[in-house]
This record gives sequence, structure tokens and C-alpha cells, in this order.
Amino acid sequence: MVLASAPLFSLMASDPFGRSLWDFQIDRDQSYFVDHRESKICSIDSLMVLPGDTLEMFPLASLPLVLLGYLPASPRSGLVSSDEGLSFIDDQGRKWTATLKEQQVSSWTLWMGDEPLLWWTRQAKGGILSHRRGSQFRWKEVVAEALDSPYSGVELPSTYQRVICSESDLPELRENQLQP
Repeated sequence: MVLASAPLFSLMASDPFGRSLWDFQIDRDQSYFVDHRESKICSIDSLMVLPGDTLEMFPLASLPLVLLGYLPASPRSGLVSSDEGLSFIDDQGRKWTATLKEQQVSSWTLWMGDEPLLWWTRQAKGGILSHRRGSQFRWKEVVAEALDSPYSGVELPSTYQRVICSESDLPELRENQLQP
């Protein structure tokens, strides 16, 4: 995963032999899913959501926030802060709570009525995102490297076919496919 700036990030997936499977690039202007197996470049809307129960609550543009351990929503109203954490209502009218440890979010919960719908917990160099239906998404940072030069984005091969993607064209991310 590369987070070049808040509006630009990319995810890359490779098989165990290091061959590229796919790339995501999410940018404020144009976002892409590059399928190396099918030689296709899909233009995508960064408001599109990822398939699968656990990540369906988030537009692609908020994915780096989830992976890096930040709250993926901003308060619209009702922000209540204490030494233990905070709670608020987002711009979609959803209730969120978060616990803090050393000025950093250590866990957060998205509520559906009086029951948790989705909750995230920080783990060593990663996190666990759980959905009340039982699905879970885990990840762990394996390698972190500084960029040698400014990040210019995912390379879009000129020989690949360009298509418009729908949510069903995107891969369902599984924990064994994603290692930021």
C-alpha cells in the first residue's frame, strides 16, 4: 500500500511468486482498478464501495483511513469527548464511538441502534475489522519503506483494455491478499 497524500493512495496485490494480480489507485480526480490477469483497466468512482460484508460500509476513498487506524467518518454533530474516548454522529446520521490510547485511536465502533454493527481494533502494526454478521478482515503491515521520489501513481499499461467498472468487477479483499 502506498499513501502518497490524503487523496491519493494505491494498493497492490501479488501472488506468492511475486507476480502482479491487481492494483487499485484511488485519487480525487480519477480512480482505477488494474487487473493484470485480464489485462484490463477499469475506471472506478472513488465513492464506490468494496464488495464483502466487512468493507461494504466504506467508500474506496476511506479505505486508507481504515487500514491506517483512523476513524473513517467525521463528526457532523454531537461530538462528546472524554479521557477514555469520544462519540459522535456522522454526516449520514450514524453513531460512532472510539477509544483513545496515548492520543491515538485504539478502537472504534459503528452502531446500528443499540448494537454494534462494525468495530475496529488496533493490533501490532495492523488491525482487525469485524462485522456483526460474523465476517472479519485482518491485516498486518509486513514492510514499510520510505519512497525514494514523489509517488506518481500506478502504471497504466497502454496495451490493456479500458472499461468502466462496477462493484461486482472488484476483488473481494481477503486477509491473505492484503499486506500493506
